[in-house]
Amino acid sequence: MQAPRVNVLRSVSLRLTLLNAALFSLCGGALLLFVAWMAGRFMLFHVQESVDAELDILASEFRTDGLYSLSQLIGERMHASSPFHRRVYRLEDASGRVLTGNLQHWPDVLVDPQRRYQLPSPPPSASQLIVRFARLPDGSRLLVGFDEEEIAQVRRELYRAVLWGLPPTMLLAIGSSLLLTRASRRQVRNIADSAHRIMQGDLTHRIERSGSGDEFDALSATLNEMLERIQLAVAAIRSATDNIAHDLRTPLTRHRARLEHALQHPPAPAQFEEWTRRNLAEVDRILATFNALLRLATIESGTLRAGFAPVDLAAIVGDAVEMYEAVAAERGVRLRCELLSAAPLDGDRDLLFQAVVNLLDNALKAAPDGSTVSIRLEREPSRLRLSIADQGPGVPEALREKVFERLYRGDDARGSRGHGLGLPIVRAVARLHAGSCTLQARSDGAAGTVAVLDVGPERRSLTRIHEAAMRRQDA
Repeated sequence: MQAPRVNVLRSVSLRLTLLNAALFSLCGGALLLFVAWMAGRFMLFHVQESVDAELDILASEFRTDGLYSLSQLIGERMHASSPFHRRVYRLEDASGRVLTGNLQHWPDVLVDPQRRYQLPSPPPSASQLIVRFARLPDGSRLLVGFDEEEIAQVRRELYRAVLWGLPPTMLLAIGSSLLLTRASRRQVRNIADSAHRIMQGDLTHRIERSGSGDEFDALSATLNEMLERIQLAVAAIRSATDNIAHDLRTPLTRHRARLEHALQHPPAPAQFEEWTRRNLAEVDRILATFNALLRLATIESGTLRAGFAPVDLAAIVGDAVEMYEAVAAERGVRLRCELLSAAPLDGDRDLLFQAVVNLLDNALKAAPDGSTVSIRLEREPSRLRLSIADQGPGVPEALREKVFERLYRGDDARGSRGHGLGLPIVRAVARLHAGSCTLQARSDGAAGTVAVLDVGPERRSLTRIHEAAMRRQDA
């Protein structure tokens, strides 16, 4: 079964394509408008400089050849004026009489010869004039003005280019976005098809990776890792089912047979009490296994993380060692401790205590009489590490991971008490506290096993732990 096809008109890729095209077009249009504005500014500055230069040229002509020559030059300038580069002039003598020019009236606003003025251009032009004037040495005055029509024309052409350029720009943006989103949809389709194959029961299938190292490739790698975890979990469930069939069904069948036998051949009154105790012990062992399985499932769900509080792992380990000192002393086993003065972290004290107790119990079971069990708590760069080493026969390397499976018990442990969930609970507690639990060989090459429990990271100071403890006592 393949993944259902997505309606293209309602797809996220189409919306992203249109959004990308709109943003691209908006940015392109804004850039063109900015260019048009900058071009207008530059041309305006150029016209202003031209007005200044023209006024200086005419004033120099007056100083060189006099007023008559200046009038002749102004006439030539007016004759050379064009509709797109219109010029206005006005030359008056000291009495205000017009000598030459094409501007009918002297503007009343002209008072400062050092300033440039912007005035309405004479009809039929609808643009503006950039104007300056100068007072000549004989008392006459000269006005020069250039029209902005050329600037307005350039601006109109640029704005027209913006309007004509937007549609092809948008089409180009849509086309390029479609090509990009098509490649993205292909990768999404690959992931969706793989997910549906896995939903149909093919847990061995993995998402094909492109090897490009992009986000989709990283997502595929993450999903493949998740599938590996799921496959391992399913395998663990199957293994647990087999172990349940072996470890629970057998005692239940035996218990049922014993009850049937009791119906046919009731025990003697003197043996009834012992017979009842033996059957109750068998039922209690079965219930303990089920309770341990339920507790393990609760720990693995991660819901207990919400109840974390500041705890001191050093104090927890100290309490566990104190509880087992009497048991170790009976067998002559020495408990050698190297603990930190304080090991603060956020966690569940009861679960951490149970994990430490399980590891200590396993170490004491494996340790020969008169040997030493070493307990060491140290601080790593980002976590706390508890190591418990015994001098027993050790766990073979091939079984160091298998012993963490649910209900797994080695052949040498079948006749002993327990239900094969101690180490799985320890590992679940470690993972709940962002850590791990492993079994290793001793670094000194001697016989025995080292159980390593990592938890962390550290978050709280010992002061906050003490304050929390005081608040609990006050409550």
